[in-house]
Amino acid sequence: VLGAGTTLTTNTCNIAFSNGIAGGQSLALNGGGVGSHTFSVAGTLAVNNLTVTATVGSTNNVLSVNTGGSQNWLVTGTNIGSLTGVAGVGGAFTFSNIAFLDGSSGNDNFILNGGTLGGGINGMAGTNSLTGNSVASNWGITGANTGTVTGIGSGFLNIQNLVGGNANNTFTFADGGSVTSINGGNLANTNTINYSAVTSAVT
Repeated sequence: VLGAGTTLTTNTCNIAFSNGIAGGQSLALNGGGVGSHTFSVAGTLAVNNLTVTATVGSTNNVLSVNTGGSQNWLVTGTNIGSLTGVAGVGGAFTFSNIAFLDGSSGNDNFILNGGTLGGGINGMAGTNSLTGNSVASNWGITGANTGTVTGIGSGFLNIQNLVGGNANNTFTFADGGSVTSINGGNLANTNTINYSAVTSAVT
């Protein structure tokens, strides 16, 4: 159970909550020093604001959030963003200097809202979606629910539904690549789907 305005900082290890967080207060999780940090939040939450920050200079930092429900991830800057819809978080849930995002056992919606990630996105379980930035974007579907897109350095996996932003999109399938659905985004976009590398029947 947290007291008011709790801050936890680590320089050498990861921070994980596997059985929830109680107390209804605000919590800041800080990863100090260089190297990589993994922040894992799971279980039943009862917090106000939740802030996850890794020190500038640390790399390949991971944020995993799994409270069992659906949640929305908004990437608004370089490795910066927020989550909404997380059960048990009454205020804002924000993160910074986080390159890799891991979703929950429920449905996750990842939205590039003017931001980029140096790492990647793993939707994990559930039925998940990824919405691209409002810039001309190249999507590569390289495997089952797996691929790359402009703005995500290491690509994505376990993403079933792809949504274009408010700009033109090119979706290119590798042989063996597949997703459940593609939405080109804004009706004013000029979108292209390229199946030229696919050797089997397209369904």
